[in-house]
Amino acid sequence: PRGLADWRSLLAHDPELVAAPIESLPLHHDFDDFGLYTARSGWDTDAAFVGLRCGPASAESATARLGFDFGESHLLPNQGDFSFFLWGKFILPGCEYPKLKLTSNHNVIVFEGRDTQAGRLVGQLGEGGPWFNAAGPTDPDRDYASRASTPRVLHREHTARYHHHLCELGGLYRLRDERAPDGVVFTEYTRSLVFLPDSAVAVVDRVRTPHPRTAHFRLLTALDRLTPDEHGFAFDLWGVPGRINDYSPVAFARTAAVEHLSAATNADQRVATLRAENVTEAVFAVVIGVGAGTRYRIVTDARGYDLLDGDGDNATALRVNWPATH
Repeated sequence: PRGLADWRSLLAHDPELVAAPIESLPLHHDFDDFGLYTARSGWDTDAAFVGLRCGPASAESATARLGFDFGESHLLPNQGDFSFFLWGKFILPGCEYPKLKLTSNHNVIVFEGRDTQAGRLVGQLGEGGPWFNAAGPTDPDRDYASRASTPRVLHREHTARYHHHLCELGGLYRLRDERAPDGVVFTEYTRSLVFLPDSAVAVVDRVRTPHPRTAHFRLLTALDRLTPDEHGFAFDLWGVPGRINDYSPVAFARTAAVEHLSAATNADQRVATLRAENVTEAVFAVVIGVGAGTRYRIVTDARGYDLLDGDGDNATALRVNWPATH
């Protein structure tokens, strides 16, 4: 038979696995082979959950067997993307099934295009069509095979208070720029993501380019209300106040608008954007929190940042330094 019957699922049975109550399972797991990282606050229906993507387009084991990272048509140009689920509702869902594979459909940075890319938001290699553009050199400005490096997790740490991943993403952004000697530049891009199980996520991004560029830090929300103010964005979840607090060291332009994404379902989403205009380096720093989770703060400096829990001498919950090579 043809059509939907061609799409089948396989269920494997391992008799050596012993059944266990779900409450006994660990609250986090790093799926390093594929580059998928998950953590949750518990197994109850009101739990908080975060999922992060950072790794090769295909699994490392498959890449090693083939000798190259071939990608698959249903993959997404969304390295560094994350989702945040709390109290039975997605706050940051990202895009559902996309009609076009675009990085702008996800919670990650995109750049305003120049030269032959002018007039569009340029994302990661692999974007632009209904299927993930895996192989080159058909279009070196879009094909994943043109990347300068493969995304990877540089550092991870799991404690009772937080789960932290530091990701390298820069080699996926191939920007046309008439000011460069060969007309092409790759960005530097490091993302630090901290999940705080008591209802918060901290995200700090640093991007660098050889020539001034304009970068958009985007958060795609499933919120009914998202209001910009002098400190970031306000919203509520089941009647509880929440915030996207902006601790970036520079005051970037902030907007909140409903966008129609290229998606088959739930295409209209409220998007919070921080826009860094015409810069060679930008650090975006936000905390997304609800209720008690709004108390966390970020203080940045030239070397990295401190994530603070409250005030006073014992306020520092985590110190993160940028990689020495950047």
